[in-house]
Amino acid sequence: MSSVLLHLLSAVLLLALPILVYRAATSLMHHVASDEFYQIPILTTLPRLVGFAGGVLGLLGDLDDRAFRLTEIFVPNSVWNISLSDFVLHQGNLFSYDTATIIDWIMSGESPWASGVAAIAAAVIAVTIVLCLRMLPDPRQRGLALVVCGATILLTAWQTVYLTTLALWLTHRFNFWSLALIGLFLQYLRDRNRH
Repeated sequence: MSSVLLHLLSAVLLLALPILVYRAATSLMHHVASDEFYQIPILTTLPRLVGFAGGVLGLLGDLDDRAFRLTEIFVPNSVWNISLSDFVLHQGNLFSYDTATIIDWIMSGESPWASGVAAIAAAVIAVTIVLCLRMLPDPRQRGLALVVCGATILLTAWQTVYLTTLALWLTHRFNFWSLALIGLFLQYLRDRNRH
């Protein structure tokens, strides 16, 4: 019984981590960039899209495709049969992924859609930079806006990797109980959005 409680407690803490990191990072970014920056929604939306795309490309470029097969999640030798510390330090940590391997995979042409998504993301970054430079009059605010855009890209990419791998790791850990937990979490989000 204590093992189940320990698993539940670790799941709750792992689910709370991205929320705490997001709140701390966005609070800091709101203090850094001017209100004017946040009144231009496209400047906050484009970096999120790039971050999401980067996170997905990172996952697919670095992890073995076995990691995403539902039939492989529940087997004893699953990629997700790892300790909590291995999850936090490796699979759930965007910054532990091998950037060179990911770039080689994108550039190889092995997956044309990945190359296309990377090219679009690069173009969106260029557009974001131009928009920051054109729409914000104060040079200091332009620089801070670019820093906030970069931080938003990294934060969104990290969240994408972390939440995706967390869902897969918890699904392996809790077996069929994980589906009930995911259902409860989705219900919580739906109820929260109604209020």
